[in-house]
Amino acid sequence: MNARDPVAVIGLGAMGFPIARCLLAAGFPLTVYNRTTARADALVAAGAALAGSPAEAAA
Repeated sequence: MNARDPVAVIGLGAMGFPIARCLLAAGFPLTVYNRTTARADALVAAGAALAGSPAEAAA
């Protein structure tokens, strides 16, 4: 497998969550941020990192 660049998804609503799930399934190192952190629980359990702020996700 080729190395993949890390990706961040900010906002896990109707579009962000499915996009993040697909990126994670494709093997991208993923950081996510959502105002309500519970929305990220399934992604974190699958291997995503949870950022504490949008700035942290983008760093």
